[in-house]
Amino acid sequence: MKIPNIKRFLMTMALLFTFFVILNLFYSFGNEDQSERLELSRFTRTVKNHDRNLLSSKFVVNRGMRDKGSSKFRQIRTNSKENTYFDGLVFAIENVIDWKKTNMQTLTSTQIMDYLLWTNQSSCRIAQYFGGVMVSSATGLVSLEGQKALCLDYAVKPIGTMFGIPGRCLVYSFGINHEWSFDEAMELYGCEIFSFDPSMNVSTHNRTNNIHFYRMALGSVDNDGWEKSPSVPTRTLSSIYDMLKPIHGYESIIDYLKIDIETSEWHVLPHILNSGMMDKVRQLAVEIHVDFNKSITIFRQQASLIQSLEKYGLVRFDSKPNINTLVHVTDQINNLSLFNGYEVAWYNNRLLRKTV
Repeated sequence: MKIPNIKRFLMTMALLFTFFVILNLFYSFGNEDQSERLELSRFTRTVKNHDRNLLSSKFVVNRGMRDKGSSKFRQIRTNSKENTYFDGLVFAIENVIDWKKTNMQTLTSTQIMDYLLWTNQSSCRIAQYFGGVMVSSATGLVSLEGQKALCLDYAVKPIGTMFGIPGRCLVYSFGINHEWSFDEAMELYGCEIFSFDPSMNVSTHNRTNNIHFYRMALGSVDNDGWEKSPSVPTRTLSSIYDMLKPIHGYESIIDYLKIDIETSEWHVLPHILNSGMMDKVRQLAVEIHVDFNKSITIFRQQASLIQSLEKYGLVRFDSKPNINTLVHVTDQINNLSLFNGYEVAWYNNRLLRKTV
């Protein structure tokens, strides 16, 4: 065989090989696309058949699919206004819910828990936890407790004294129980803290130059006694604010209001809202306590109260369960695992600083 014929033969074989490789790639991609479409279609039908009333900020299901090396990102909008995403390994349904318009009187216990767990973290770009200690439960579960979320975006962050530059950062902290980590962290941040707890057998005193302790209960009405001690006064937030005006200033904004008062928040929060004191609170953190052994009517009333705070103008930026409050309850149909305690934090949309 002549040399030119050998070159021609080799070129022909190379072209045929390239052709078959390309054909195989198209065939593989076609099968993968078809498989993805079938799986996505089946999953979307599952989504559409799912309970439309399930209220969760994000529901993610791992389909266990192998990594196809695809960078494609797909989005489907169903009639139920749910977004279904596919990103190679994970399918996700993201329910876009306007909680302000949700009728709380129609929710189930699990839906109320879902609402309490809604974090809305995208509303704050820089959120940090202050304080907290590691604790161990009776079951051996170890977790961090007592930490509070702060939004440090300029529009709402506390501006404390730092590097010798004076700031005006005011914190009210209700519920200490001898655990000072949050109050001490806020002092390091540069704030002045007024701490309150009626249950501690400690008299009113200055713990440090910037942490002032009062043996006093927070309530919805002023009273010269407290439920567990007739000698301990109970005061509303507005009365406490008036009492402290000469110390921290007459028109001061409470940069951070922490409330952890063991179920009494359900009586205190309506008064704070109705008295107009919420107009003086830039950030609010509440440990919410619920009892799932009570009637669904009470849960719905409590959820409606939280909703009223957000309708007023509080913007949630963090929520987490207290994992040491996990309980197992039974409704008419299912055995449920729910949390009795939730740490929720908001900032006040009415008190935003103007950004530079």
